[in-house]
Amino acid sequence: MNCDEVGARLSEFYDGELPAELAATISEHVNGCDKCTAELQSFGQIAGLFREQRDLASAPENWPELAVRLDKQKERFQPSRLWRSAQRSLPLLTASLIVAVVIGYWVARKTSHEEVHRVAAAHVHETLTRFPEKPQAVVEELSAEYQGTQVTLAAAGELLGYEPVVAKFPSAGYRVASTHVLQMPCCKCPASVCVREDGSELLIFEHKEEQPMWFGDSPRISTNCGGQTCQCVQLPKQLAVTWKIGTRYVTVVGVNGLEEIASLMTIFNHSNSSG
Repeated sequence: MNCDEVGARLSEFYDGELPAELAATISEHVNGCDKCTAELQSFGQIAGLFREQRDLASAPENWPELAVRLDKQKERFQPSRLWRSAQRSLPLLTASLIVAVVIGYWVARKTSHEEVHRVAAAHVHETLTRFPEKPQAVVEELSAEYQGTQVTLAAAGELLGYEPVVAKFPSAGYRVASTHVLQMPCCKCPASVCVREDGSELLIFEHKEEQPMWFGDSPRISTNCGGQTCQCVQLPKQLAVTWKIGTRYVTVVGVNGLEEIASLMTIFNHSNSSG
């Protein structure tokens, strides 16, 4: 409940006329709200005035003393005093409002950012499951979804600020069929379709953060390949692997097993250390 709703029921709350559940809700609000606490206290003070006025009728001999007390109580509720009190509270209320807005904005932005990542991850996962049937179509679909640009490896290096690891792939018996630079939620990410000597294909990403969400709830294990830890994921009809090179991660979709994983890690790690 907000302050307006609580304020409309405070009189009934003070008199104990509300259902228990509603009274508990109002009590919780009042306990955390200075404005409504002050308003509730005013009900007690006003009720005190009425009690004193009833006492005047039954004990006229106390009139002088009670009249002085009544005047003091009324003086506390003069508009000028209330206005000065509100002015003193204004800076604190303003600061509290600013803090609340900032916190609300931060929470909303964080939630929105995480939701973007979840939606993107679900889309990538669904798309990658179709890689064995239509490799080139999959990377083109990802490119269309994430404002991708098909470029040469030299141009990819200029866009990314570093040379993709697949730049030295041809010397290892692989051919780079295409490279797209994608604007993923996590980072600017190169995605390259590479072809083995037997004509089969694999898809290679480089990205700044590990992306386990790309693989949904697919079975995965952490293993040691070539002296380095990697994450292997079993996708439908294919295997994927992720490991870290320097400050970036490499993800390969469509690998043929642990032997090829160890070979790829040797090629890419050597390429990274040599340039």
